[in-house]
Amino acid sequence: MSLENKAGTCNLAGKFCTVAFLEKWRYRLGESSLRRQMKKNHRQVKAFNLRQAKEVGILFDATTLEKYEPVRSFIAFLQEQGIHTHVLGYINDKKIPDSYLLRRSFHFFSKNDLSWIFKPVSQHAINFYEKNFDILFCLDTENLFPLRYIATLSRAHFKVGRFFPDHQHFDFMINLKEDTSVAYLIEQIKVYLSNLRTSNESEINKPIPAEK
Repeated sequence: MSLENKAGTCNLAGKFCTVAFLEKWRYRLGESSLRRQMKKNHRQVKAFNLRQAKEVGILFDATTLEKYEPVRSFIAFLQEQGIHTHVLGYINDKKIPDSYLLRRSFHFFSKNDLSWIFKPVSQHAINFYEKNFDILFCLDTENLFPLRYIATLSRAHFKVGRFFPDHQHFDFMINLKEDTSVAYLIEQIKVYLSNLRTSNESEINKPIPAEK
């Protein structure tokens, strides 16, 4: 390799490191902003099971159809129970697929709807986390910051989602181990929230191991 090529490689590596460092720093600023907002966030925590819930919010990663399809089935299941659903999906890309724009009663946001510190700023996102749902179902299995931001600030009475060791912002958490798919998370939510006894406070705010 010539000296010129080596220099070009070094410059490219240096530029990549700079971009990665900047992005990490932006995420840290976003985390700091979220912590400040959490202190101002007041909500009434109250447990609901699937027999009691009348209105729920569903928050999910809609980047791939693999994750979208189980969510759509879950929405149909809830609606069959007479539960009104509000759905917000995040596209981890700059463009929302045209096919998603035709989905009735679904709202989506993308990377273009994030601030410089990755804070969701779309009106759909703001309206969603300001609503007092009986239950918020966060179906994110990867702990994406834009979704975590909304879930953390949500005013829902009862927040349900996957257990993450470093971010315990749900009232009811399911600890996924081997199978971390969205479909399996939904399956476990249906099992536990169909049988949840809301008068038993010892079941609240603990990571629940997924069934074998």
